[in-house]
Amino acid sequence: MTKDFIDTEFDNLMTEDGFVDLGSVTISFENNIAWIVTREFAEISAEDMQKQMDVCAAYYPIDNFGVLVDASKYCVISNQAKSMLASSVYKNRKAIAIVSGSLPLRILANFYISVFKPNTPTRLFKNVVESEKWLNTMLSQ
Repeated sequence: MTKDFIDTEFDNLMTEDGFVDLGSVTISFENNIAWIVTREFAEISAEDMQKQMDVCAAYYPIDNFGVLVDASKYCVISNQAKSMLASSVYKNRKAIAIVSGSLPLRILANFYISVFKPNTPTRLFKNVVESEKWLNTMLSQ
């Protein structure tokens, strides 16, 4: 299910399949969840992170939404980008779920959560099903 962006700056980034392609990640939208999938070996800078957050906020300007990050592929996220994500506050972003079945990536994600202490409730999951259940619970509160 796709809809138009309120901010047309991002309309040109939407593919025919309903994905937003930002180079380092793709973002799709379903049932008030923004699905962010990193590309293998992507390097995500603070500028990239800001664009991801802006795209989500433009797609959900008034609706509550959750973010599901597919962290199954190795990527490098700058400390500035991690700090920016942790400290950012979007009144309608209710939760962030990080999904990875890889033990090394799960260790890195747990490190991020414990060190950067995100302002938005953030949890790590081994599978998408459990992460979606949690996000839907957070969105219904």
